[in-house]
Amino acid sequence: MNKFCKICLINLILKPKLCFLLVLVVSKGLLYAQNINETKLQKTLQKAEQFQFENHYDSAIFCFNLAYKIAEKNQDRATCVKTFASIAENYLYLSEYPKSKEYLDSSMQMGRQYLSPDHLALSDVYNIRGWYFERKGDYENALSFFRKTLFIRNKKLPAEHLDMAQCYFNIASCYGSMEEYDLALQNYDVSLQIRKKRLGDNHPVTAKTYSDIGWCYGRMQDHKRQLFYYNKVLQIRLQTLGEMHLDVAIIYHNLGWVYGQQQNFKQAEAFYKKSLHIKKKLLGLKHKRVANGYVALGALHKKSGNLLLALGNFQQALMAVSLDFEDTDMYKNPTLSNILTEQDMLVALRHKALALEQYFQETSRLTDINLSLITYQLAVNLIDSMRLTYTTKQAKQSLLTKSTGVYEGAIRVAYQIFQLTKSEEYLHKAFYFAEKNKAFLLLENLQDMDAKHLANIPDHLLAQERQLKSQIFTQKKMLYLAHKQKDTQKVVQFNNEIFELNQGLEATIAQLENEYPTYYSLKHDLPIASIEDIQAQLDEKSAFIAYFMGDSALFSFIISKNNYNVHQIEGLNDLQIKLASFIELINTTPNTAAYNATNLNNYQQLANQLYRELLGLAVKDMPRSIDRLIIVPDGAIHFLPMELLISEIKEQLNYRNLAYLCRQFALTYHYSGTLWYETVTKTHSYNQNQCLAIAPCYDLKAKPVAVRGALSELRGKQKLVDLPGAQQEVSIIANFIDGSFLLGDRATEYNFKTEAKHYGVIHLAMHGFANHENPMYSRLVFTKKMDTVEDGTLYAYELYNMNLPAELVVLSACESGAGTHVRGEGLMSLARGFIHSGVASVLQTQWNANDWSTAKLMTYFYEGLSKGLSKDYALQQAKLKYLQSSSGEYIHPFYWGGFVLSGDHNAIQFKKSNWSIYWVGFLVIVVFLAAIFWVYKWKRGLFRRKADKIQ
Repeated sequence: MNKFCKICLINLILKPKLCFLLVLVVSKGLLYAQNINETKLQKTLQKAEQFQFENHYDSAIFCFNLAYKIAEKNQDRATCVKTFASIAENYLYLSEYPKSKEYLDSSMQMGRQYLSPDHLALSDVYNIRGWYFERKGDYENALSFFRKTLFIRNKKLPAEHLDMAQCYFNIASCYGSMEEYDLALQNYDVSLQIRKKRLGDNHPVTAKTYSDIGWCYGRMQDHKRQLFYYNKVLQIRLQTLGEMHLDVAIIYHNLGWVYGQQQNFKQAEAFYKKSLHIKKKLLGLKHKRVANGYVALGALHKKSGNLLLALGNFQQALMAVSLDFEDTDMYKNPTLSNILTEQDMLVALRHKALALEQYFQETSRLTDINLSLITYQLAVNLIDSMRLTYTTKQAKQSLLTKSTGVYEGAIRVAYQIFQLTKSEEYLHKAFYFAEKNKAFLLLENLQDMDAKHLANIPDHLLAQERQLKSQIFTQKKMLYLAHKQKDTQKVVQFNNEIFELNQGLEATIAQLENEYPTYYSLKHDLPIASIEDIQAQLDEKSAFIAYFMGDSALFSFIISKNNYNVHQIEGLNDLQIKLASFIELINTTPNTAAYNATNLNNYQQLANQLYRELLGLAVKDMPRSIDRLIIVPDGAIHFLPMELLISEIKEQLNYRNLAYLCRQFALTYHYSGTLWYETVTKTHSYNQNQCLAIAPCYDLKAKPVAVRGALSELRGKQKLVDLPGAQQEVSIIANFIDGSFLLGDRATEYNFKTEAKHYGVIHLAMHGFANHENPMYSRLVFTKKMDTVEDGTLYAYELYNMNLPAELVVLSACESGAGTHVRGEGLMSLARGFIHSGVASVLQTQWNANDWSTAKLMTYFYEGLSKGLSKDYALQQAKLKYLQSSSGEYIHPFYWGGFVLSGDHNAIQFKKSNWSIYWVGFLVIVVFLAAIFWVYKWKRGLFRRKADKIQ
């Protein structure tokens, strides 16, 4: 310490007043400096917000960065969090998604570390993260973040605060994108009332609400009301913002769309051009909104028949959305690098591919249709890239569903080129595109299970992931019940809890993928099975038929050991009507009138027409040796048990001897060719082939009800009624296979979840209910016991967190195979849930089963399995044997045709029941002991007689 410092220190000690004055001066100086910093911070934030309002996003980002540095110096954590979120928001407007995500991740990490969970600054982060997911097309994830924002702000802000209006607006926007327009309009109305009260009717922010309400009505095909709102918005924006504003360009664009829908092409074109002029002036040539404008203009020209002009516009759209592509030649395509927004690139590629396909009809040049296929292929590659960036199954499903048109166009064009060139290469491409759009999420889940095993991930991390998923499923069940009870408070509570759990699950999955790169590569490596792959696994007796149902045509792909063909079926509307009529005819309980000649004739006519349209050409080309079909259905075909189609019409008095397809072929169904190939080629470790059979009791005090009757009739209005046939089924199974048989009060959900993972065959004979609105809530009902941790109801979504390495699950329950068809993914049902959990195959019902006939059919099925028949042959023989042994109304297909097999068809090597051996052994021992006893008695008697003689 130097001399000067020592003197100062002594003076401070000896002169307290001087010390006090010095401290006061320093404090005031620091306070003054802090006030200056705070003033500077506020001015910088205001400047940043002004730049953002004026659409100068780069300048806004620069100012927000300055504000962050000031806030960091002041240790103002809340402002640091908000400025990073605002930077992320502006990168969103610039369509720089990786940068936006980087700042969002940082702001979330900072906010969760330094701020309370319900801090308003954190709600801003959640809000912008919701916008991020919304712009990526991940609406489910976006909605969860918007709800979390509302949850926080609802606790901190008045009900009529403008930030509350923003919350309802964002939620409404998500619902609109998810096509839930009623919910969207409800939330828009709440937002509108707040904004009108706080800002007035003629404010630009209020106008934004009117604009989105108009958009909603447009999607509901109410163009008159849509036009009313759009004209109101235009008037407000021109008065308050002037002509050269982005919001004015947006409403011009929207008006163009309305007039285009009304076939007023001239007016529509004028609005689109005015919109595009403003966008280019304000945003430059490289922007997603500019790309949208060119796509809209191109679609309008295509609709009016000017394909060459349309193609020019689509090319401009590709240039606008790609940073390094500047080629106006329509025969050139961009690469998939340096894209502004993937979604807008996908839209532009799809429009261009379709326009080229139509342009070929005018030019007949092979160059045009070849470029169409190349463009479709580029779009498919982009979809593959996009799905890797989506974190939720809902987002991936939404992407694949909306992309079905891309795959359909690619199949259609590949098939056209084959017809022109006769090159089988294009048939192979058509099958490739069809497979790309089949059951992706199911394939990904099964691949994920294998990847975790091969990557040697520690058990504690896997347990952590399973626990989080289990907690999410539990909360979702509670949320579902709260929705049914219309308990708004609990709905908000459970949504908030699910949000927090999802953040934890997302972090855990990210940890697994980052720390175990082998797991990541295996998980996302989803190879598509080729025709050669499938042919290599087929024997001479089997054929594989996959369907792809698009918007305009149905394609069937027929593969046998040495042959391959594709058929295109036109007249899709007529086919859909026939399918709906036939499905309604067979899954309704027949009455006396169903057995007269007229109804029988109607059945034969429809069944034969569908046979000829769906299978006629395929069967005609097949070798005679084939007696097994592996079917991959699509669209409404998912609801059709094809066994019930008939190959020819006969004069019959009843349903017994019709020419059913199941007389000629054993059938099994699968979700895709790739999944089937994976099933038959991978080595699977299934449990020992013993059976867990469960038959619940729904009223432990009740006496058995009548044995015969539809299960739907046995569902009491107030409670479920017992199923005596179910008990009979389980008794029958015991004759063919060893295992555990849980009846009555032992047939609980808890016992099922505890025991099922140890068995190779699982048989569930119980009540089942399909939920067609939300198939994840389809359910099986076990015996309800209040002393367990389960509620007695197994929902489909619970199966997605289970691991069941069983060879076969038999769902002897109503509607276990019924559900909702999701384009690009297949039928969502209880049966699918079991496949998702790792089960090799599922025997399921397509409609309400009958208690008595089901028990009889199961007898024949297990009898066939016990004799070594494969699952599909065992089911085929069971149905034929049932037909021969039944009479009266019970020969109608309703009673036996609803059971179908999904998954592999391999035979099961049952362990024979040992009870007969035990009984024989027991009898031998008894006889042996009796013989010894008799000999002993005889010898003793002989000895006594000799003794008597001696005496």
